[in-house]
Amino acid sequence: MARDRTAEELRRLGERRMNTAIISVAVVYGVVAVSAVVATVALAVYVIRTVFF
Repeated sequence: MARDRTAEELRRLGERRMNTAIISVAVVYGVVAVSAVVATVALAVYVIRTVFF
């Protein structure tokens, strides 16, 4: 019985670690995506200013 409980706890710890890893990856992807959008907008504004003004 004790062995079963330990296995269950280990499995739960593994799941939690997996969820944390997934969240970390999602946050990194989000930051990269936002950075890409900001860079694209900045580049577009620069090009428009250079061409039209």
